[in-house]
Amino acid sequence: MNERPFQPSPIIRECLSWKLATEFMRRHPEYGTLIEAHPGGGQYDCLAFYRNGKMSLAINRVGSITLLKDGSMPPIDFTQVWQRGLEESGIERVLNEMSELVRLPVPTPLPSTTRETLTNRVITMIMCAMIFDKRVWQCFNGQEDTSGYGDQGKRDKWFDQFPAAREQRRKFETENSVKLPRYQFWFIHRNQKPVTCLSKEAFWYPRTGSPVDLMAKYRKDATIESLAASILATF
Repeated sequence: MNERPFQPSPIIRECLSWKLATEFMRRHPEYGTLIEAHPGGGQYDCLAFYRNGKMSLAINRVGSITLLKDGSMPPIDFTQVWQRGLEESGIERVLNEMSELVRLPVPTPLPSTTRETLTNRVITMIMCAMIFDKRVWQCFNGQEDTSGYGDQGKRDKWFDQFPAAREQRRKFETENSVKLPRYQFWFIHRNQKPVTCLSKEAFWYPRTGSPVDLMAKYRKDATIESLAASILATF
């Protein structure tokens, strides 16, 4: 009997990819900003680091971890990522390989948490808290990046459900297009519907009311767990 290849469930890949991306950014906050991307016309499903005007390190949820800018560096293959990531100390081992892939030493101690890193840590905590929920949880970027495949209009409608985020996006568009405005936001979905929005600048955007500065709360001794819990309590 042929043994079936290892195939983690979508929620495992979602949570583990966020954990890897977040912990990599904690190590190397200067490396780049995180985006959701589907290169190859939508064939791939990636959390990717964007730097110097293009995608660089990509965590492909349906494949390997690849350094796109350097074809001489072999990718971290599928099984090493998704199966090893579930083993004891496996996440640290994959992270070490990711640091080696980009030729950066692992810093000791870790750098201070940046605003984008804080956002990613809160998202990761929320996603992992719901990993065994029967509902489908996903996190999407405000920009549909599919190399020309897809409809950005659908994601623009998400902004309409969070007016403060929509206004902040418009402010970015007016004041500084270099920020790639829609890429600055993440939407957490439950059963294919957005339930909350966060920005890379560590602001949480509830459906109503003003945005909440998560970094200000974090600096006043709030924990990642308490920040995530306060957001989850509103769904």
